Amino acid sequence: MRVPWACWVLPNGKDVFEAVGKKLSDKPVEDYREVINKSLEEAGKKIVVVVDDIDRLTKDEVQSVFKLIKLVADFKNTVYVLSFDDEMVASALDPVFAAGGHDYLEKIVQLPLRLPKAELLALKRFVYNKVNEALDSVGLDIPQDETRRFDQLFSKYLLKWVTNPRFALRYSNSVRFAVPMLEGEVNMVDLLIMEAIKVLHPSLYVFIRDNARLFTRSYSFDMVGAMYKTDAEKETRDRINKELENYPEDQREDLLDFLRELFPPLDGAFGNTQFGDNSWRRWYEAKNVCLPQYVDRYFTYVVVDGQISDVGFEAFVDRLTATDFIDDQDELMKLIQD
Repeated sequence: MRVPWACWVLPNGKDVFEAVGKKLSDKPVEDYREVINKSLEEAGKKIVVVVDDIDRLTKDEVQSVFKLIKLVADFKNTVYVLSFDDEMVASALDPVFAAGGHDYLEKIVQLPLRLPKAELLALKRFVYNKVNEALDSVGLDIPQDETRRFDQLFSKYLLKWVTNPRFALRYSNSVRFAVPMLEGEVNMVDLLIMEAIKVLHPSLYVFIRDNARLFTRSYSFDMVGAMYKTDAEKETRDRINKELENYPEDQREDLLDFLRELFPPLDGAFGNTQFGDNSWRRWYEAKNVCLPQYVDRYFTYVVVDGQISDVGFEAFVDRLTATDFIDDQDELMKLIQD
Protein backbone atom coordinates (compact mmCIF):
# COMPACT_ATOMS: atom_id res chain seq x y z
CA MET A 1 0.00 0.00 0.00
CA ARG A 2 1.30 3.46 -0.93
CA VAL A 3 1.05 6.00 1.88
CA PRO A 4 -0.21 9.46 0.74
CA TRP A 5 2.53 12.04 0.93
CA ALA A 6 0.43 14.23 3.22
CA CYS A 7 0.50 11.46 5.82
CA TRP A 8 4.26 11.14 6.04
CA VAL A 9 5.75 12.11 9.38
CA LEU A 10 9.40 13.04 9.69
CA PRO A 11 11.19 13.09 13.04
CA ASN A 12 12.63 16.55 13.57
CA GLY A 13 10.93 17.56 10.30
CA LYS A 14 11.28 21.28 10.98
CA ASP A 15 15.07 21.00 11.36
CA VAL A 16 15.36 18.86 8.23
CA PHE A 17 13.43 21.29 6.02
CA GLU A 18 15.30 24.28 7.40
CA ALA A 19 18.63 22.60 6.58
CA VAL A 20 17.48 21.70 3.05
CA GLY A 21 16.13 25.22 2.50
CA LYS A 22 19.38 26.77 3.64
CA LYS A 23 21.37 24.52 1.33
CA LEU A 24 19.16 25.32 -1.65
CA SER A 25 19.18 29.03 -0.93
CA ASP A 26 22.92 29.09 -1.48
CA LYS A 27 22.48 28.09 -5.14
CA PRO A 28 22.05 30.79 -7.80
CA VAL A 29 18.69 31.02 -9.58
CA GLU A 30 20.33 30.10 -12.91
CA ASP A 31 21.39 26.76 -11.43
CA TYR A 32 17.77 25.96 -10.67
CA ARG A 33 16.77 26.96 -14.19
CA GLU A 34 19.37 24.60 -15.67
CA VAL A 35 18.28 21.72 -13.42
CA ILE A 36 14.60 22.25 -14.30
CA ASN A 37 15.31 22.57 -18.02
CA LYS A 38 17.37 19.40 -17.96
CA SER A 39 14.62 17.53 -16.12
CA LEU A 40 11.97 18.73 -18.58
CA GLU A 41 14.13 17.75 -21.53
CA GLU A 42 14.87 14.28 -20.12
CA ALA A 43 11.20 13.70 -19.34
CA GLY A 44 10.44 13.93 -23.06
CA LYS A 45 6.92 15.26 -22.50
CA LYS A 46 5.21 18.53 -23.30
CA ILE A 47 3.72 20.56 -20.46
CA VAL A 48 0.81 22.91 -21.16
CA VAL A 49 0.07 25.51 -18.50
CA VAL A 50 -3.39 27.08 -18.85
CA VAL A 51 -4.02 30.41 -17.12
CA ASP A 52 -7.69 31.37 -17.50
CA ASP A 53 -9.72 34.50 -16.69
CA ILE A 54 -6.68 36.78 -16.37
CA ASP A 55 -8.88 39.76 -17.24
CA ARG A 56 -10.91 39.19 -14.07
CA LEU A 57 -7.92 39.92 -11.83
CA THR A 58 -7.08 43.28 -10.33
CA LYS A 59 -4.51 45.47 -12.11
CA ASP A 60 -1.79 44.56 -9.61
CA GLU A 61 -2.56 40.85 -10.00
CA VAL A 62 -2.50 41.09 -13.82
CA GLN A 63 0.91 42.77 -13.67
CA SER A 64 2.24 40.12 -11.27
CA VAL A 65 0.98 37.26 -13.45
CA PHE A 66 2.71 38.58 -16.57
CA LYS A 67 5.94 39.33 -14.74
CA LEU A 68 5.96 35.74 -13.48
CA ILE A 69 5.18 34.31 -16.91
CA LYS A 70 7.99 36.35 -18.46
CA LEU A 71 10.44 34.90 -15.92
CA VAL A 72 9.53 31.25 -16.56
CA ALA A 73 8.19 31.28 -20.13
CA ASP A 74 11.41 29.98 -21.68
CA PHE A 75 11.47 26.57 -19.96
CA LYS A 76 11.93 23.72 -22.40
CA ASN A 77 8.92 21.67 -23.55
CA THR A 78 6.57 24.10 -21.80
CA VAL A 79 3.75 26.05 -23.42
CA TYR A 80 1.57 28.67 -21.73
CA VAL A 81 -2.02 29.17 -22.87
CA LEU A 82 -3.29 32.52 -21.60
CA SER A 83 -6.99 33.36 -21.75
CA PHE A 84 -7.96 37.02 -21.44
CA ASP A 85 -9.62 40.07 -22.96
CA ASP A 86 -6.64 41.84 -24.53
CA GLU A 87 -8.11 45.34 -24.12
CA MET A 88 -8.67 44.91 -20.38
CA VAL A 89 -5.28 43.29 -19.79
CA ALA A 90 -3.43 45.88 -21.92
CA SER A 91 -4.99 48.70 -19.90
CA ALA A 92 -3.87 46.98 -16.69
CA LEU A 93 -0.29 46.75 -18.02
CA ASP A 94 -0.12 50.32 -19.37
CA PRO A 95 1.01 51.95 -16.08
CA VAL A 96 4.11 49.75 -15.68
CA PHE A 97 5.42 49.47 -19.23
CA ALA A 98 6.64 52.59 -21.02
CA ALA A 99 5.71 51.36 -24.50
CA GLY A 100 2.22 50.46 -23.36
CA GLY A 101 0.34 47.27 -22.54
CA HIS A 102 -0.39 46.30 -26.15
CA ASP A 103 3.30 46.48 -27.07
CA TYR A 104 4.20 44.32 -24.08
CA LEU A 105 1.60 41.70 -25.02
CA GLU A 106 2.91 41.56 -28.60
CA LYS A 107 6.36 40.75 -27.25
CA ILE A 108 5.35 38.12 -24.72
CA VAL A 109 2.53 36.38 -26.66
CA GLN A 110 4.03 34.46 -29.58
CA LEU A 111 0.78 33.24 -31.18
CA PRO A 112 -2.37 35.27 -30.50
CA LEU A 113 -5.61 33.41 -31.24
CA ARG A 114 -8.47 35.89 -31.21
CA LEU A 115 -11.85 34.25 -30.83
CA PRO A 116 -14.73 35.76 -32.78
CA LYS A 117 -17.68 37.14 -30.87
CA ALA A 118 -20.43 34.63 -30.21
CA GLU A 119 -23.15 34.69 -32.86
CA LEU A 120 -26.20 36.51 -31.50
CA LEU A 121 -28.78 33.85 -32.37
CA ALA A 122 -26.59 31.15 -30.82
CA LEU A 123 -26.35 33.24 -27.65
CA LYS A 124 -30.11 33.72 -27.63
CA ARG A 125 -30.69 29.99 -28.00
CA PHE A 126 -28.25 29.28 -25.17
CA VAL A 127 -29.91 31.86 -22.89
CA TYR A 128 -33.40 30.49 -23.59
CA ASN A 129 -32.27 26.90 -22.97
CA LYS A 130 -30.81 27.90 -19.61
CA VAL A 131 -33.94 29.85 -18.65
CA ASN A 132 -36.15 26.90 -19.60
CA GLU A 133 -33.98 24.58 -17.52
CA ALA A 134 -34.35 26.96 -14.56
CA LEU A 135 -38.14 27.15 -15.00
CA ASP A 136 -38.42 23.37 -15.37
CA SER A 137 -36.40 22.88 -12.20
CA VAL A 138 -39.05 24.78 -10.21
CA GLY A 139 -41.97 23.23 -12.11
CA LEU A 140 -43.22 26.46 -13.72
CA ASP A 141 -44.94 26.48 -17.10
CA ILE A 142 -45.55 29.94 -18.58
CA PRO A 143 -48.57 30.28 -20.94
CA GLN A 144 -47.83 30.57 -24.66
CA ASP A 145 -49.04 34.17 -25.00
CA GLU A 146 -46.82 35.24 -22.10
CA THR A 147 -43.89 33.32 -23.59
CA ARG A 148 -44.30 35.34 -26.78
CA ARG A 149 -44.35 38.57 -24.76
CA PHE A 150 -41.09 37.58 -23.05
CA ASP A 151 -39.47 36.80 -26.39
CA GLN A 152 -40.62 40.13 -27.81
CA LEU A 153 -39.23 42.16 -24.90
CA PHE A 154 -35.99 40.22 -24.55
CA SER A 155 -35.21 40.01 -28.28
CA LYS A 156 -36.09 43.61 -29.03
CA TYR A 157 -34.46 45.34 -26.08
CA LEU A 158 -32.08 43.10 -24.09
CA LEU A 159 -30.47 40.59 -26.43
CA LYS A 160 -28.19 43.24 -27.98
CA TRP A 161 -26.39 43.61 -24.62
CA VAL A 162 -25.73 39.88 -24.23
CA THR A 163 -22.10 39.48 -25.34
CA ASN A 164 -21.03 36.13 -23.90
CA PRO A 165 -22.45 32.85 -22.50
CA ARG A 166 -21.57 33.88 -18.95
CA PHE A 167 -24.73 36.00 -18.86
CA ALA A 168 -26.91 32.92 -19.44
CA LEU A 169 -25.42 31.15 -16.43
CA ARG A 170 -25.78 34.15 -14.12
CA TYR A 171 -29.27 34.84 -15.42
CA SER A 172 -30.51 31.27 -14.98
CA ASN A 173 -29.16 31.22 -11.41
CA SER A 174 -31.04 34.45 -10.71
CA VAL A 175 -34.24 32.96 -12.15
CA ARG A 176 -33.87 29.81 -10.05
CA PHE A 177 -33.68 32.00 -6.95
CA ALA A 178 -36.49 34.46 -7.70
CA VAL A 179 -39.24 32.39 -9.30
CA PRO A 180 -40.01 29.99 -6.42
CA MET A 181 -40.25 32.91 -3.99
CA LEU A 182 -42.72 34.90 -6.11
CA GLU A 183 -44.69 32.29 -8.05
CA GLY A 184 -48.32 33.39 -8.02
CA GLU A 185 -47.48 36.76 -6.46
CA VAL A 186 -46.22 38.67 -9.54
CA ASN A 187 -46.30 38.50 -13.31
CA MET A 188 -43.72 35.87 -14.24
CA VAL A 189 -42.66 37.46 -17.53
CA ASP A 190 -42.14 40.83 -15.84
CA LEU A 191 -40.10 39.05 -13.17
CA LEU A 192 -37.93 37.34 -15.81
CA ILE A 193 -37.33 40.69 -17.51
CA MET A 194 -36.49 42.42 -14.22
CA GLU A 195 -34.00 39.67 -13.37
CA ALA A 196 -32.39 40.15 -16.80
CA ILE A 197 -32.07 43.89 -16.10
CA LYS A 198 -30.47 43.09 -12.75
CA VAL A 199 -27.74 41.05 -14.47
CA LEU A 200 -27.25 43.23 -17.59
CA HIS A 201 -27.76 46.71 -16.14
CA PRO A 202 -27.39 46.51 -12.34
CA SER A 203 -27.25 50.30 -11.85
CA LEU A 204 -30.49 50.77 -13.82
CA TYR A 205 -32.08 48.00 -11.76
CA VAL A 206 -31.13 49.80 -8.54
CA PHE A 207 -32.45 53.10 -9.93
CA ILE A 208 -35.85 51.53 -10.71
CA ARG A 209 -35.95 49.93 -7.27
CA ASP A 210 -35.13 53.15 -5.47
CA ASN A 211 -37.45 55.32 -7.61
CA ALA A 212 -40.37 52.98 -8.22
CA ARG A 213 -42.85 55.85 -7.79
CA LEU A 214 -41.62 57.47 -11.01
CA PHE A 215 -42.41 54.32 -12.98
CA THR A 216 -45.79 53.43 -11.50
CA ARG A 217 -47.70 56.62 -10.74
CA SER A 218 -50.53 57.98 -12.86
CA TYR A 219 -50.05 61.11 -14.95
CA SER A 220 -53.74 61.38 -15.77
CA PHE A 221 -55.77 64.60 -15.49
CA ASP A 222 -58.48 62.55 -13.82
CA MET A 223 -56.34 61.77 -10.78
CA VAL A 224 -54.28 64.93 -10.27
CA GLY A 225 -54.62 68.60 -11.01
CA ALA A 226 -53.11 70.06 -14.18
CA MET A 227 -50.29 71.90 -12.38
CA TYR A 228 -49.31 68.89 -10.29
CA LYS A 229 -49.45 66.69 -13.39
CA THR A 230 -47.01 68.98 -15.22
CA ASP A 231 -44.61 69.02 -12.25
CA ALA A 232 -44.80 65.25 -11.88
CA GLU A 233 -44.10 64.70 -15.57
CA LYS A 234 -41.10 67.04 -15.50
CA GLU A 235 -39.64 65.38 -12.39
CA THR A 236 -39.95 61.94 -13.98
CA ARG A 237 -38.44 63.02 -17.30
CA ASP A 238 -35.55 64.85 -15.65
CA ARG A 239 -34.60 62.06 -13.27
CA ILE A 240 -34.88 59.23 -15.78
CA ASN A 241 -33.00 61.16 -18.46
CA LYS A 242 -30.24 61.93 -15.95
CA GLU A 243 -29.94 58.23 -15.11
CA LEU A 244 -29.73 57.33 -18.80
CA GLU A 245 -26.79 59.73 -19.20
CA ASN A 246 -24.71 56.96 -17.59
CA TYR A 247 -25.08 55.00 -20.85
CA PRO A 248 -23.62 55.69 -24.31
CA GLU A 249 -25.68 58.21 -26.25
CA ASP A 250 -26.66 55.71 -28.94
CA GLN A 251 -28.18 53.39 -26.30
CA ARG A 252 -30.30 55.89 -24.40
CA GLU A 253 -33.26 56.02 -26.76
CA ASP A 254 -33.55 52.22 -26.86
CA LEU A 255 -33.38 52.02 -23.07
CA LEU A 256 -36.07 54.66 -22.72
CA ASP A 257 -38.32 52.85 -25.22
CA PHE A 258 -37.77 49.66 -23.24
CA LEU A 259 -38.70 51.32 -19.95
CA ARG A 260 -41.81 52.84 -21.51
CA GLU A 261 -42.92 49.41 -22.77
CA LEU A 262 -42.27 47.68 -19.45
CA PHE A 263 -43.78 50.57 -17.46
CA PRO A 264 -46.66 51.94 -19.61
CA PRO A 265 -47.52 54.75 -17.13
CA LEU A 266 -44.28 56.44 -18.30
CA ASP A 267 -46.06 57.23 -21.56
CA GLY A 268 -48.01 59.79 -19.57
CA ALA A 269 -44.77 61.61 -18.69
CA PHE A 270 -42.85 61.20 -21.96
CA GLY A 271 -45.89 61.41 -24.26
CA ASN A 272 -49.52 62.43 -24.23
CA THR A 273 -50.98 59.00 -23.52
CA GLN A 274 -53.84 58.84 -21.05
CA PHE A 275 -54.75 55.52 -19.45
CA GLY A 276 -58.28 54.76 -18.29
CA ASP A 277 -59.52 52.44 -15.59
CA ASN A 278 -59.57 49.48 -17.98
CA SER A 279 -55.80 49.69 -18.52
CA TRP A 280 -55.05 49.88 -14.83
CA ARG A 281 -57.47 47.00 -14.14
CA ARG A 282 -55.78 44.89 -16.83
CA TRP A 283 -52.33 45.51 -15.34
CA TYR A 284 -53.68 44.73 -11.88
CA GLU A 285 -55.15 41.43 -13.00
CA ALA A 286 -51.85 40.52 -14.65
CA LYS A 287 -49.86 41.58 -11.54
CA ASN A 288 -47.55 43.67 -13.72
CA VAL A 289 -44.46 45.43 -12.38
CA CYS A 290 -45.89 48.81 -13.46
CA LEU A 291 -48.45 48.72 -10.61
CA PRO A 292 -47.59 50.41 -7.29
CA GLN A 293 -49.35 47.53 -5.51
CA TYR A 294 -46.91 45.01 -7.00
CA VAL A 295 -43.65 46.73 -7.86
CA ASP A 296 -41.98 46.27 -4.46
CA ARG A 297 -42.40 42.50 -4.62
CA TYR A 298 -40.12 42.31 -7.65
CA PHE A 299 -37.23 43.65 -5.58
CA THR A 300 -37.90 42.28 -2.09
CA TYR A 301 -38.97 38.79 -3.26
CA VAL A 302 -41.68 38.80 -0.58
CA VAL A 303 -45.16 40.21 -0.06
CA VAL A 304 -44.41 43.37 1.88
CA ASP A 305 -46.11 44.22 5.17
CA GLY A 306 -49.56 45.69 4.73
CA GLN A 307 -50.32 43.68 1.57
CA ILE A 308 -52.22 40.42 1.18
CA SER A 309 -50.53 37.52 -0.54
CA ASP A 310 -52.26 36.73 -3.85
CA VAL A 311 -51.60 33.04 -3.35
CA GLY A 312 -53.04 33.17 0.17
CA PHE A 313 -56.06 35.19 -0.95
CA GLU A 314 -56.84 32.83 -3.83
CA ALA A 315 -56.63 29.88 -1.44
CA PHE A 316 -58.97 31.75 0.91
CA VAL A 317 -61.54 32.30 -1.87
CA ASP A 318 -61.24 28.69 -3.01
CA ARG A 319 -61.95 27.49 0.50
CA LEU A 320 -64.93 29.81 0.88
CA THR A 321 -66.47 28.41 -2.28
CA ALA A 322 -65.73 24.77 -1.37
CA THR A 323 -66.68 24.73 2.32
CA ASP A 324 -70.02 25.23 4.09
CA PHE A 325 -69.31 27.34 7.20
CA ILE A 326 -72.91 27.62 8.39
CA ASP A 327 -72.26 25.19 11.23
CA ASP A 328 -68.75 26.38 11.94
CA GLN A 329 -68.79 30.16 12.06
CA ASP A 330 -65.81 30.27 14.45
CA GLU A 331 -63.60 28.68 11.80
CA LEU A 332 -64.92 31.15 9.23
CA MET A 333 -64.09 34.13 11.45
CA LYS A 334 -60.61 32.75 12.11
CA LEU A 335 -60.07 32.29 8.37
CA ILE A 336 -61.15 35.88 7.66
CA GLN A 337 -59.00 37.19 10.50
CA ASP A 338 -55.95 35.32 9.18
